[in-house]
Amino acid sequence: METIKNLYIISNDKFYKNKYSNHNDLASILEAFEKNYNIKIIARSTKVKLKFLTIKKKIKFLNFFSIKALDHIKTLNKESKFLFISLSPFNTFVFLFLRIFFHNFFLYLRSNGFKEYKIILGSVGAFFYYLMLKIFINNVKLIISSKDLNFKNSFFYLVRPSELTKSWFKNIKKNSINRNNLRLLYLGRYRKEKGIDDFIQLISSSKLTFQMKIYGIDYANSSFINSERVTYLPQITDINKIIKAYDDCNIFILPSYTESSPKVIWESLARLRPVIVFEEISHVAKNKIGVYVCKRNLTSLIKVIEFIINNYKLIQTNIKKNKFPMKKEFQQHLINILK
Repeated sequence: METIKNLYIISNDKFYKNKYSNHNDLASILEAFEKNYNIKIIARSTKVKLKFLTIKKKIKFLNFFSIKALDHIKTLNKESKFLFISLSPFNTFVFLFLRIFFHNFFLYLRSNGFKEYKIILGSVGAFFYYLMLKIFINNVKLIISSKDLNFKNSFFYLVRPSELTKSWFKNIKKNSINRNNLRLLYLGRYRKEKGIDDFIQLISSSKLTFQMKIYGIDYANSSFINSERVTYLPQITDINKIIKAYDDCNIFILPSYTESSPKVIWESLARLRPVIVFEEISHVAKNKIGVYVCKRNLTSLIKVIEFIINNYKLIQTNIKKNKFPMKKEFQQHLINILK
């Protein structure tokens, strides 16, 4: 029988007791490793009662800036494994400390930090990300969700992130579309690089009759005001509520300026809802039936929407031809990598 080993997951997100400010990425990773590893999460604690994702597993959180956590880390055996989720100042700081004692490091990248940091901080942000990457890159086993994230141009593990299970393909709600019932959906983080504010400004200047639901607003932020066209809603993590959100829309919108392998695209397609992205992330449409790319201007956007409206039933039929990545396959691949 294989010995249960220690796995430490280092995340940039903060936690409050058993509540964790993360999307479903962390839950899927924990589910993959919980049978074969003793798992602990190294992160930062907060006094704010987070109302996002609750980890319903016997997972211990370690506040890296506590004496107790540091004492615990120093007692670990050399075979302990460390999985860093994303690249951030906090994760880099933790890595520099752990590197003194250990060597078994994995870095999982799902997005292009160069583009994200540049959008947020400009050229200085891109350079800062380069410095963090330089610290990591030759000392970790790299796990990426897209080949364009292979920054050191050498060996890497390529995975296909997915939350899809068999339930995603059952009881798909029939939907129709016309110019008078255009229902749009965005589901994801509400951040500058996601481009959602720019999209709302763009489409609101059109004469289109539409309603749009935006999921992903922080409960603590009360500055969002609903209108007849746009409804702001908090993040949802329950699988049935997420599926219903897709079923209630005609078209899913992903207006991001940077993405590598967004799971929401596959989720929308699994419910036979076409997706619109902009040319900055045109690569995410590759090999996916039902994903349409447009320029970030009103003329191009309306042209794509008109095409989808006029060909909706055919598009939905063709979407079924996609080869969908599944959650179990993604998790098994991660298990094999860490072995």
